[in-house]
Amino acid sequence: MRVAGCSVDTLEAQQAFADKLDGLSFPLIADPDAKIASAYGVYRDDWKVAGRATVVIGEDGTILKTYPKAPLDGKGHAEEVFGDLAGILS
Repeated sequence: MRVAGCSVDTLEAQQAFADKLDGLSFPLIADPDAKIASAYGVYRDDWKVAGRATVVIGEDGTILKTYPKAPLDGKGHAEEVFGDLAGILS
């Protein structure tokens, strides 16, 4: 299993974020033109921001599960996703 984060921030902003957290255990994908966020339907053009969502993508590129409104504080979200993954992958 691989984990990556994607943000409409610039690569420089993402590096500053990672540095502030003393690094991350997964890569961040810079999407400053919002093409990826738009493709997943989370980009708000009127606000020029992307909502927080989680997408579980299979090795073959198939979307297995989506969480379109992941909580901003993240509380319980990782546990929910990993719990669901246990069922999806078994």
